[in-house]
Amino acid sequence: MSTQVARIGGQLLQDNLQRELADLAFDTDLLVVKRDNTLGIATTTTPRNLSISGTMRTTSGGSDPDIVFGNSLKVGDFTLASSGISTASGDITIKSTHPNGYIKTAGIGSNNFAVKGDGIQALQTNGGIGIRSEALDGATAAWNSDGNYGNYWAPGPKVSASSPPNDMDRLYDVAIALSQSGAWTTEELNALDYDGDGDIDVQDALQLKNMNTQFVGGVAYPATRTLADHNNTTAFKAYIEKYYPASVPQKLQIQSGGTVTVTGNIHATGNITYGGTTLTIGDDSTDTANFFADFHDNITPDLDNVYHLGKDFDSTGPKKGFLLAVQNLNADTVATKGITYQGINLTKNNGILYVSNGNGSDANEGYSPGGPYATITKALSQATAGTFIYIYPGTYQEAFPMTVPAGVTIQGDSIRSVEVMPTSATQSNDAFLLNSDTTIENITIKDFYYDSGNDKGYAFRLANNYNIGIVEQVIGRSPYLRNITVLTKGSSTSASDPRGYDSGDAGRGALIDGSVAVQNSRSASALFHAVTFITPGQVGLTAKSGVRVEWLNSFTYFASTGIKLEQGSGRTAPDGSTVYGAELRSIASACVYGNKGLEADGANNLAYLVNQNFAYIGAGKNVTNDNTLTVRANEVVKSNNAKVYYTTQDQRGNFRVGDNFLVDLENERTSFDVESIFAQNATAQIREGNNTITLQPGLITQNEIAIQGNSIEAFRGNLNFNSTGNIVFQGNVTAPNITTTGNLTIGGSLTSLGDSPTDTVDFNTPISQNFVPGSSETKALGTPTKRWNEVNSETANVNTISIGNGQLKTNETNAHLFLEPKNSGKVVVSNLNFKSNIVSSSTGDIVFQPTTELKIDSTGELRLPKGETAQRPAVQGGIRFNTNFNGFEGTETSGPVSLQGIYDSDRDTYLDLSNNQFNFVTAGQTNHTLNGILLESKGFSSDGKTSIDGNTISTDQQDGTFQLKSNGTGKTIIGDLQFQTNDLFNNSNNNFIINHTNNNGLAYLKIENVNGMIPPTGTSAQRPGSPEIGTTRYNTDASVNYVETWNGSAWINAAGNVASIDTDQVEALAYVYNLILD
Repeated sequence: MSTQVARIGGQLLQDNLQRELADLAFDTDLLVVKRDNTLGIATTTTPRNLSISGTMRTTSGGSDPDIVFGNSLKVGDFTLASSGISTASGDITIKSTHPNGYIKTAGIGSNNFAVKGDGIQALQTNGGIGIRSEALDGATAAWNSDGNYGNYWAPGPKVSASSPPNDMDRLYDVAIALSQSGAWTTEELNALDYDGDGDIDVQDALQLKNMNTQFVGGVAYPATRTLADHNNTTAFKAYIEKYYPASVPQKLQIQSGGTVTVTGNIHATGNITYGGTTLTIGDDSTDTANFFADFHDNITPDLDNVYHLGKDFDSTGPKKGFLLAVQNLNADTVATKGITYQGINLTKNNGILYVSNGNGSDANEGYSPGGPYATITKALSQATAGTFIYIYPGTYQEAFPMTVPAGVTIQGDSIRSVEVMPTSATQSNDAFLLNSDTTIENITIKDFYYDSGNDKGYAFRLANNYNIGIVEQVIGRSPYLRNITVLTKGSSTSASDPRGYDSGDAGRGALIDGSVAVQNSRSASALFHAVTFITPGQVGLTAKSGVRVEWLNSFTYFASTGIKLEQGSGRTAPDGSTVYGAELRSIASACVYGNKGLEADGANNLAYLVNQNFAYIGAGKNVTNDNTLTVRANEVVKSNNAKVYYTTQDQRGNFRVGDNFLVDLENERTSFDVESIFAQNATAQIREGNNTITLQPGLITQNEIAIQGNSIEAFRGNLNFNSTGNIVFQGNVTAPNITTTGNLTIGGSLTSLGDSPTDTVDFNTPISQNFVPGSSETKALGTPTKRWNEVNSETANVNTISIGNGQLKTNETNAHLFLEPKNSGKVVVSNLNFKSNIVSSSTGDIVFQPTTELKIDSTGELRLPKGETAQRPAVQGGIRFNTNFNGFEGTETSGPVSLQGIYDSDRDTYLDLSNNQFNFVTAGQTNHTLNGILLESKGFSSDGKTSIDGNTISTDQQDGTFQLKSNGTGKTIIGDLQFQTNDLFNNSNNNFIINHTNNNGLAYLKIENVNGMIPPTGTSAQRPGSPEIGTTRYNTDASVNYVETWNGSAWINAAGNVASIDTDQVEALAYVYNLILD
């Protein structure tokens, strides 16, 4: 039988275990059962339905749950149920309160996604996952597009009266403070000067405030200004990012200690910033990456010359390339089908091959400037007819010889910037082997040598099987060599022979040999233009075996022979015949220094040298320009019936036409081969322009003049004799007409000029002596019927009349000069007519214009024009007598001018009567005006006692008295004030105010009188209705009878408010004080 301990029994419990008097507690507070239906464990102060202070532990003792809630468990605002955790409002926050703690779960998610395992998974089919960092929807889009940002200033928009100030409110306050201080930094000015006028003012602050939402009068108003409206949006946003970062859209950061893998698609409406070391997009070649946005930065590979944009054909599949549109593309290799620059396809195969030893490679395709070949040899190997090879500046070492295919053009960048030289193994080979229709220009070929044993070492040579044919009815053309320098030197050089002239192995210029042409070739030829061959001790140009050469503006220097024409082995022509020799046409070219100029050997050689210069031929390598070293015979050397026709000039300026004519400019003489010119019946002609001198036996003719025997005859026209000295004819001279440009002196008498009345004498030159008649007054100049048309003379004296120096006068003292017309005629001087005592004009006015004065000296009168007003002329400066009002008047274009005026001597003080009024002008200033309305003056003075100046009337006497007096009962009125004898009246309804202008407030009104001052008087009924404070009057009411003053609220005794006593009281007081004072 067990023992019972602490049994509860008796009257402590009712039958329903309800306590009657007190709560039930076990061990004070171990378990408390309250009568209010609450239960407390370890607490008596805060019992709840179930309140546990401490740790609640329960165990099922098996696999069952330790705690089981049948429906749900509510903890605060949270409800835990089988369907999940929920709250009636607000967010659910799960966090660890430990500083280093974290929440670990096998997974967490929503209806649309789950965070589980090592990733975030979408739970909906084809669903997406959105991750964002912005606190308010639309902030990032508005920020990035510079849109309306009014709702996104931290901590939020102003949408209610309780909305706290946000960052834009604070920014507005900053702008206001800066506008008031007038001092700001450059950063503040760029960010807060909204309108960009160079300062921060209140207007800028107000515009910034308009970028914020406003809550006014219970209404929320959206922002009216956008980020883009700011004058400097970039600076403004940078300022916000620096000082108000909470208002800037935050960036989403995904941090991982390992690799972040996205198996689906990523869509970000904002910016994606990657800070890791590796970013992998796609894990299979079938994956794709689409970039619809613009790139705002460079795309730079991690390693140089390793990675590719696109791919070539390989084991992973075919070629894949991009269509690129870029400003600058930096790459070592670009494999592309086309590059377009400013509308020009740079990689289009237009038949141009590019060569550059700077960035070129023979592995390139060569058809673009960006992918040129490195060697000319490679370009020639790819060239076909029509190909253009362009060579960039540089020095190119090539394997000689290089064959130029027919129809190919080689063009260097410039003659001095492109140099071509052989490899050491090929330095004694020819440089270029030419086919038809080829062109080479703008290059320099140098540093190769001549191999005499194999006859190799030419810069240019016709290729074997050379052929100029007809293709599609177009005849082929010869090689064209232009703007080329060939610069060689011998293998052995010294200080005295720097070019290796004596070595004899310097490279040669060109060999044009027709023997290498095929039989069907129409010709074998070459054209040289602006070519310079510097081939010390070697031949410059060699032509032979049936060829033609055009040599234009080209030069040879230091050549053993500048140009050499030989018979050669011959060329088989299309008709089967064999042609030998060479035909050369040289125009404006030169051979300078060296041994020989042109050498032609053989009857089939023909040369035309037009304006050829041979300078210091025979001097060899010597460059001292010593004329004694030259060999004239070496300039043109002909042998075996070769033909050379030339015009040449040497270093002395000597001009030669073939072998028979020389113009020696140095010695100023011309030489002929007399035998060749004056053969039997020969005629020699000397021509200069259109002038020709013909020399024949016994006769010399020059244009229209012939000298034969003792006669000089002109075929037509005049015969002119010109001499720097005198021309003296001894004896008689018979000539039809004589014209001399010098002096003509006749030693004897000139008996007559002309032998017939129809003969004439013409003097076309000035006569430098007097003409004096043989006897006085017996000879005449002219006749009554044949008079001189015009006589030009300095002076003319006719009897006593002298005409000269613009004067017509008499030569006799005190003699009269009479100009008398006949009958009704007049003496006309210019347009003035003189008749009797009348001077008139036939054209208009008569103007007297003396240089000093016009004086009329007479005792009579000067009569001026007269007439009526209607006859008055509208001219300036006239004086006439008006017969309408019998007075003199002046005339002006605008009307009459009155002559009645009063002026001082300098005419600046006068009486002006214009404008129907009197204007008194003194020293040019109008001081008084008098008309029918008023008298206006700048000042008046009366007998030197009273003055009126402007608005001031004063007395001019020291201590003088100024009086304004009325007459009789009249009054003197000043404004509303009226003065009459000793009375002053106020004629208005306003108060009469004496206003002191003393500024210190201490002025007062003093009435200096021994009799007194009478204030206004009247009864109480006569008091003013609205008195001003201080209004003083004498009240005549019997009950008042004193001076009273209005204090603003009542009339008071002006002497002050004192109590009054009657006579009895005064007597009683006097009695008391008599007793006290005895």
